[in-house]
Formats: sequence, structure tokens, C-alpha cells
Amino acid sequence: MYKKIALLLMVSLTGCGTHIAEKKSSDNEFEKENNSLFTFRNIQSGFMIYNALDQQGRETTGWEVVEVDTPLEAQVTDQSGWIIIRNPKTDQCLGTPDGRVLLKLKCDSAGNKAIFTFIPSTTGAVQIKSVPYARCITDSKDSGLSFPLGKCIADAGKPYEVVPQMNLWMLNPPNVRSPVT
Repeated sequence: MYKKIALLLMVSLTGCGTHIAEKKSSDNEFEKENNSLFTFRNIQSGFMIYNALDQQGRETTGWEVVEVDTPLEAQVTDQSGWIIIRNPKTDQCLGTPDGRVLLKLKCDSAGNKAIFTFIPSTTGAVQIKSVPYARCITDSKDSGLSFPLGKCIADAGKPYEVVPQMNLWMLNPPNVRSPVT
């Protein structure tokens, strides 16, 4: 009788251990599948800041938003914190080398020219502000080929100032092929 109880106890403990190991393995897969990849689309035109496209026009990868240490004095004006927007598969980041237009730059050589902050709005969309130039990415005037930087609308003294749609960006899931198909 004691042998049967001991055997039953051993089997149940072994079963629990296997279940826990499977759970940890599936948690890691879940984290890999649901990472912070985004597509940035402009509210006005729907143009997307492309990363890398396949032959059908779908992105092969989205953009990864990575938090950067924000100095305490900067947290007064940039309450959302500082970020870089990078391609998770390469060493490319979005950046503004001259403060006039958005380009892909090498992350390690971009320095602060690749640092942005989000300015939230009541619509759920955000303005994307270049930290070193204090200018925001605006809608493309040439069919999505380039995105100039313009004036940010973010004055704490005028909280109800209307932000033009050309300044607002939605963070969407990447436009990639579904792994389920």
C-alpha cells in the first residue's frame, strides 16, 4: 500500500515538473512572438515609414522601439522618455542627421541624432519628436519616399491646441506575413 502511494506521489511530482518546464519553454516562445515591433503610419495620408519590404510590398520586419536612459532634466519636457527606433535584424536606426529629414542611419554611429520621444495626443496617435532638433516627423509630400521634420505642437500652456493630422502617427502591428498561414 505504501509503495503504491509513494509511486503515485512520484508520478504526480514528475508530471508537475514536466508541466512547469513546458510552461517556461512556451513563455519564451510567447515573448519571441509578441515583441515590440511596430509600423508607423501617418494619420493624414496613411503612408508608412517603411523598414524593409518584400516583393508584395509587405514589411519583412517591423520597427523596434527601444527605451534609452533619459536624463532627469529632460524628463520635464520629454515625459514619455527617450527612445530609438531600430530595425531588430540590422544595425539601422531611424535618425535625422541634419534635422530636416528622416533617414536610416547606423545605430552605433548615429549618436543622439537617432533619439526620439513620443508626444501623446487625445486621439491615441503620437507626434514623434527628434530630441536633438526638437522637431517632429511630419507626413510625406512625395508619396511616402521621405518624411521631413516640422514644428511640434506641444505647448503645456495651450493644452487644447489642435495638432495637424500631418504630425500624428499611429503605432500599428507590422504589416508582415502571418505565421499562422
